[in-house]
Order: sequence, then C-alpha cells, then structure tokens
Amino acid sequence: MIPPKQLQSILALLKSEDEASILLAIYLINSYETFVYPPQDDQLLGNDLLKGFQQPNALYTYQGIKNEASIISIVDTWKPLVEKLWQQDETIPQRKLSSIIIQLLCFEKTYQTRESNHQIKLVVQQHPKYYQIFLQDVWEPEKLSKLIFYIQQSNKTIDDLWTMQKPSRLYRRKNPIHPFLQGTTDIVRRTGTLIKYAIHPCPDYPLVALAIQVTINTD
Repeated sequence: MIPPKQLQSILALLKSEDEASILLAIYLINSYETFVYPPQDDQLLGNDLLKGFQQPNALYTYQGIKNEASIISIVDTWKPLVEKLWQQDETIPQRKLSSIIIQLLCFEKTYQTRESNHQIKLVVQQHPKYYQIFLQDVWEPEKLSKLIFYIQQSNKTIDDLWTMQKPSRLYRRKNPIHPFLQGTTDIVRRTGTLIKYAIHPCPDYPLVALAIQVTINTD
C-alpha cells in the first residue's frame, strides 16, 4: 500500500507542467506492482471507471495484438458496424467515433513503443446520451511523458473555443505543432470533454501501461 503522502506527491508530479516531473512520476508508478488512483480527480481515470473495459455488453470490443494489420482490421470491422447502427439511429455520431478511434490507435506510431505486436484492449460503450471509448496500450516512459504533458495542455483549453480552433495549413507550416498536441487538442475540440487517463505498472518493464477514456456526448 502506498502511503497517502507519497501518493499525493506522485500525483502532483504527474499533473505538473514539466515533462521531466511527469516522467519521474511515471517511473515511480512503474516501480509498484499496483497503483491505485484517488477517485475524485477529474482528469485521472479512477479505478472504478476502469471497469468500463470489463463491460460484457459493449458496442464494440477488440482485445489482442496491436500492429499495422490489426489496426486496419479494427477499422474495417468497426466502420460497417457503426454505419449500420447509424441507419437505425441517426443520432449516433459515427464519423466522430470512427475518427477518434483511429486517432487513439495511431497516436504517431513512430513516437510510441518500439516493441511491435503488443497487447491492447479497445472498448466502445454505448449509453443513452453519450458514448465512451476506452483504450489500454503500452508506451515507453519517455514518449508517454510527452503524451501526458500534451493531454493536460489540451484539457486546459476545453473552455476556450478560440484556442481549440484547428490551425490552418499555412500556420502549421510556419509553426510546427507536436503531433501529440495536434491529436489531443483535436480530440478535446471534437468532443468538448476531458481526455481522462491512468498509468499503471506493466509486466514488460520498463514499458508502462496507459488507459485512456474519451467521452462523446450526443446532445
């Protein structure tokens, strides 16, 4: 059991605005066999919410190897499914769901873990007024610290529509944007909700396990 003061110190590092501090928090989390998050934090994915991965009545579930071929297979399976559902219910945000799933699966694969063919789990949950996408994946600590940093930067812009506007091609050419920031800001802009995340120890040390939850409202 992690002492409360140490837990709070790790969380403070994780939520800092410094990539080195976030990286230190990731290494500390990975030094434990288990790591339990306080449920009250808005941006961190509480352990109760992680049960979303275990729902048997999910709209869509993939659990298996992640590589280029499996991502193509996921997309090829998902798109006809959501198109069929949309024909029955036009409130389903099929394009938004599809684009966000692809973004989560392809978060600049050259920036992700060098290890190929690792296990992931993708779950799409359907609720009366919203959808949730859950993804469990593994990352190298150094790359994950950058992703978490940009997730937090994007989450801060949620109430600022002007900041969240998609930059023009000319602006991007003159002011290169890190692909993580482009991707996370695009998700927050499209959904209008926070990207929630949790980091857990991974048996394949030094890799770490990342869980992400994205919520898409239909109202």
